[in-house]
Amino acid sequence: MIKVLRDGRYKLIETRQQIKILYLDETPYVWLFIPGIGHVLEVTHKPHKADHVLATGNYRLYAVKQERRFSQHKHLELFIGEGQWQGYLLLTALPTNKQPRTRLVATDETISVPNHQR
Repeated sequence: MIKVLRDGRYKLIETRQQIKILYLDETPYVWLFIPGIGHVLEVTHKPHKADHVLATGNYRLYAVKQERRFSQHKHLELFIGEGQWQGYLLLTALPTNKQPRTRLVATDETISVPNHQR
């Protein structure tokens, strides 16, 4: 079973201090790389000023259960242009105040496909 949990617009920015912030709609998450752990999304409540906009587009968040083709995790997909989506596995879920960090693993698994490939 594949279920869309959220979809909307994303923006990935970088601050003057070279900190990456991923906005899913209006909700910001700090995107960190921690050696020995990997990529992590973390809750942030501070306002962040963009020095550079790295990417913008649509996103989709999926829950996947009992599907042989896909890992049984939450899947975050970011539209990167030309009909392509970059997939990430969220090993728990999006960060919350109760669980402020989650690992983010890039994957070749994408649920979203361009309309011409359906």
